Amino acid sequence: PADSLFGRAPAGQVAVCTNPVTFNETAGDLHSYFGTSRPLIAQAQPVTTKWTATKTVEEPWVSVPGLVSARCVTNEHATFLEITVHGNPGDPRTDDIPGDLGAPGRPLASWGLHLVDIDLTMGNLLDVVRTQAAAWVARQ
Repeated sequence: PADSLFGRAPAGQVAVCTNPVTFNETAGDLHSYFGTSRPLIAQAQPVTTKWTATKTVEEPWVSVPGLVSARCVTNEHATFLEITVHGNPGDPRTDDIPGDLGAPGRPLASWGLHLVDIDLTMGNLLDVVRTQAAAWVARQ
């Protein structure tokens, strides 16, 4: 939105975006890990997302393959990593993710999904580190 808090650059500079999936503008699936019982911010209530319709997730983290994708986008207000949730009412998984700041049903769009930026990209970033570490070891 016009009042976005992130992805803006001072006059004469350019804001950049790095997609941790593709490292370019192309969309790609995120390998997200979301905490299932921790608060998203200090003093907040723990995440209460119901991850599946058929069972309770008791592990501290949940991964949601194929549910979330990302691509870098620039509009008239900002440059940002656009997140798309591919909910499917026909499968038992959740059709939404946590991360909005604001009252339920009234997110503060100027914050985006900043509360879960690491959660959204954790698996992809771990893949990058794993690949770089393997390449380093192979050169030794």
